[in-house]
Amino acid sequence: MSLATLKKLILYLLVLAVCYFAADRVLAYGLQTLLDQANTRFSKLYSGGMDADIVVMGNSRAVNAFFAPEIEKQLDKSVFHLAYNGMSMTVAEVLFRDYLERNEKPEMLLLEITNVYGTARLFNDLKLFMGKSDRLQESIADYNKPLAVACQVSNLYRFNSEMYFRSLYYIDRSDQSWINTGQVDAEYAQNYTVSQEDKDTKLFPTDNDNWEALLRIVELCRDEGISLRLVATPYLPAFRNGITDFDTWVADFRVALPGDVRFYDLSESLTSNEYFADVLHINRSGSVLLLEEMIEEGVFEGDDNGPSSKPANEN
Repeated sequence: MSLATLKKLILYLLVLAVCYFAADRVLAYGLQTLLDQANTRFSKLYSGGMDADIVVMGNSRAVNAFFAPEIEKQLDKSVFHLAYNGMSMTVAEVLFRDYLERNEKPEMLLLEITNVYGTARLFNDLKLFMGKSDRLQESIADYNKPLAVACQVSNLYRFNSEMYFRSLYYIDRSDQSWINTGQVDAEYAQNYTVSQEDKDTKLFPTDNDNWEALLRIVELCRDEGISLRLVATPYLPAFRNGITDFDTWVADFRVALPGDVRFYDLSESLTSNEYFADVLHINRSGSVLLLEEMIEEGVFEGDDNGPSSKPANEN
């Protein structure tokens, strides 16, 4: 290859790289603009300006247990549902810190705590919002370095996500009323047997990253003057009763928590299978009864993180 040909090739590659870079950034900007218009919980979080009395967080169990419109109706409080399927406590901490920086401070954080068990793979989908938060970007890099690098090289790659297309659906509608309205098959629920794997899996660990994230959330709420309520929502009775060490795990978890934290174990508060969508999630009807139970237990009473009117270890 002659020197002249080599120079032409290098020039061609440089022009191609510049065109790729420009197209990538322009297209990504356009997709980001659409995402910013969506009314999904994460888009609203990062757009800022929210002023909710109560913020709800947790994984899919929180999505289906805490029905925001009903809570608003019963308590006459504004509610922002920030829970999402697969949200670990480590993800919840990052999102809640970002929420506080961009939105008005809530009176209360209602946190479904069974996400102390689980992975942080939701970070993979949250790459959509890397450009909105240095904290989120760093967390994604810690969890999945190759993904973070790929998203830096190509901003357009951030939008290669099912979550993005779901967000577009909510440009003109809200996602705050998500909840499962189905009902678990009666025969399946009646004959359900807990697997050995589930029996051996500690559902309330106090020695992992999620636990450490929970402790930081507790401290954050103290510092910010936010009332924190931790709730373990119901499991299908056959599942809850089939875990022989469940009560021991909960007791150990309670002891490990700082003494002023209000924790409500309502995992067996619903005893009829008709209130469940599946083994792990209650349905719309179940959420109504759960809310009644939470109100009766005094979950929403008081302005601090001090002991509830009913001692937590008696819930």
